[in-house]
Amino acid sequence: MKKFLSFLLTASLLFSPQSFPEIQGSNIQGASIQASSETSSFSPDEFSGLIAWYDLNDPSTLFESTDDTDPAELGDTIGFFKDKSSNANHFTQATASNRPVYTDSVINDKPGLFFDGIADSMVDSSASGVDGLSGFTLYIVANRAFSSSNRGLYEIGSASIRVISVPGNGNYTCGVTTSAFVSGARSFGTIDLFYVRKCTYDGANIRWYFQGTNDTDPQTGTTASASDIDLGIASGFARWHGYVLEIILYNRALTDAEQNTVESYLSAKWRAA
Repeated sequence: MKKFLSFLLTASLLFSPQSFPEIQGSNIQGASIQASSETSSFSPDEFSGLIAWYDLNDPSTLFESTDDTDPAELGDTIGFFKDKSSNANHFTQATASNRPVYTDSVINDKPGLFFDGIADSMVDSSASGVDGLSGFTLYIVANRAFSSSNRGLYEIGSASIRVISVPGNGNYTCGVTTSAFVSGARSFGTIDLFYVRKCTYDGANIRWYFQGTNDTDPQTGTTASASDIDLGIASGFARWHGYVLEIILYNRALTDAEQNTVESYLSAKWRAA
């Protein structure tokens, strides 16, 4: 069923594909990633430890139903978002009015998943492979359409791994638990622009990378047991308002070379037209 609500019209006005400049990012050494004119042949499942992978540019992973029986078309709301890893960490949303919208030509003539900041969210109730992690690497390609209010983008369990934005205080949080996190003052970048964001944990330090720099916070321990993974929402925060394009999660801290490979793949894939 099409979701012809007022926020969809608003989204089309706020996010004109022609208005997006080049996607932003940085590699592990802090150098800026420049979008390539060629499409990378790399696939995230080539590296070991892939826990979850959600790709808006793969229409075979998007369904209007709450299972994989009713393939979605552009403009549909999404009830089932298939995980491309082998862990079957599929996102679902049973309530039709709370489903994000599969939107055409968001950036580089590719689609995106729009969360309205009011009710939209998705959940994976299996949360396979995320308990007791002593390391992880998380990539999220997304934007934000808000300038105030604290909003949650992604959360595993009760903040076992969490990414939020707190623009009122000019910062963000990415962490292993609510008491073990890294935060900084660069927020999620300029409103409406898309960025490749990365958070890593190697059992000793949590690092958040954004536009050529990173913040580091010494932490030890493993992630707690988790019963679900949430997209577009986090405990105690308002729902996400903006687009999500791709999410990749590994159960270890990738090597520098591996991180550069993933970032080059994301930059080449989601470059602006």
